[in-house]
Amino acid sequence: MKKSLYFIFVLLIGLETDAQISDNEKILRDYFEVYNQHDIEQVLELVSNEVRIYSVSSDTVTVDIDGKEKLRNWLSDYFRDLPNVTSEISQLNVVGGRISFKETAYWGKSGEQSSLAVYEMKDGRINRVWYYY
Repeated sequence: MKKSLYFIFVLLIGLETDAQISDNEKILRDYFEVYNQHDIEQVLELVSNEVRIYSVSSDTVTVDIDGKEKLRNWLSDYFRDLPNVTSEISQLNVVGGRISFKETAYWGKSGEQSSLAVYEMKDGRINRVWYYY
């Protein structure tokens, strides 16, 4: 009887984790969908007020964006300067509240750039982002 209860308990924990992973992955995919449409207001709905975006390069970590309003301003300038920019995600790996993946940004005929990205989810929103270049 103890083994059966233990198995059911472990199974229920696994189901809850899978549901959370699915929710986090959906948030990420929704984020990139509205990002690719350049819909700044919808992008901002999917991030926390305390969102921070970091760049990691060799031995240097920089805070590129600190807060929702700074993200709004940055996206406005970015989409104005690169009106054809889109990003594609691949090679997703979900571990708890973090998702790592390859992100490739495309600027039309002018080029592309790929990086490893790690997004941290908190309370149903994107809270922290690290880009490894």
